[in-house]
Amino acid sequence: MDYDPWLTEPPKFFIRGDANADGVVSISDVVHMSRVMFDPSYPDYGVYLCKISFDANDDSSVSITDVIHLNRVLFDPDYPQYGVYLPPYPDCGIDPTPDELTCESFPPCEASKGFVAYVPPVSVKGAKNKIVIGKAEVSGGSVVVPVNLTTVKPVAGFSYTIKYDPSLLSVKGVDNGLDFDFFGAAIDNEKGEVTVGNIPSWKMEEMLSVGSHRVAEITFEVKKKLKKDIPLEFTAVELVSGVPSGGCLPCEWVNGLVKAGTGWLAKAGVGLPTEFKLEQNYPNPFNPITEIEYALPKDCWVKLGIYNLLGQRVATLVNRKQRAGYKAARWDASSFASGIYFYRLQAGNFTKAKKMILLK
Repeated sequence: MDYDPWLTEPPKFFIRGDANADGVVSISDVVHMSRVMFDPSYPDYGVYLCKISFDANDDSSVSITDVIHLNRVLFDPDYPQYGVYLPPYPDCGIDPTPDELTCESFPPCEASKGFVAYVPPVSVKGAKNKIVIGKAEVSGGSVVVPVNLTTVKPVAGFSYTIKYDPSLLSVKGVDNGLDFDFFGAAIDNEKGEVTVGNIPSWKMEEMLSVGSHRVAEITFEVKKKLKKDIPLEFTAVELVSGVPSGGCLPCEWVNGLVKAGTGWLAKAGVGLPTEFKLEQNYPNPFNPITEIEYALPKDCWVKLGIYNLLGQRVATLVNRKQRAGYKAARWDASSFASGIYFYRLQAGNFTKAKKMILLK
């Protein structure tokens, strides 16, 4: 294999697919690789730390095929080479956590002095970026679990892995619900893990904006009657910034549950509700988070809003079409003052409002 057009001599160490040279292959490499190739607004546009590392599919060239290949190796279980990484070249070993970052050891080739080594992702309590496994919504015999992401900086790409008990639950599908340039979900119901990768856009100016987003709905099949709460736990989360070699943004991971014994979940085995219904929020009074449950006998457009005593809408929890079933929404009132608030459900021709108390 001849790499002379790229390098005066082959590097001693590198990982194929590790485009940003941080010692590991992940969603951040997919983002970096695509933007170096195709996004002139990217600060490192056209700058290759090591073109051999960019050649993910080992065809002696760097192109969109490498981006597609790496996407699918990471996130597409139907891809013939899913999870299969081509070996490093030459075969002389890799030190993923080097003490000295030099061109003679690692990272490869012409990596800059500003290189940031890969740090395994961990949950950072109190971080302003937050990913949350929301409360399960029961529809028919399935349980739909939302994944919500709140960011304080634009995000170029992100991935996460959720672990569950495969003896009690299995993932039937993952719905992104957003118009992303790339979305993939790797489901392993034998191991009890689902890994999801997202790239909102190949262009920097179209990154995931600052704010709160519902980034996925994961549909679980319940294999047997649940006699206890079943945890859903993040085991890895990576939020990729738009800064070259900038590492991952700090993020707090908030795990979730598929609960047993609650009223709405107990109804899962008896089919769909027969009428619209809005439950009293729980807890009430609350500080600062409360849950609002409601029932939809048919598919319809749903609006669920929060109002102050003046009748002004201060928050919107739901504004989209939903499937029939038993639903739940969460309101985090951390930034609101104590007092009386109202929540109103509009679903089809049904409208209902109830009072709640925020007590800090």
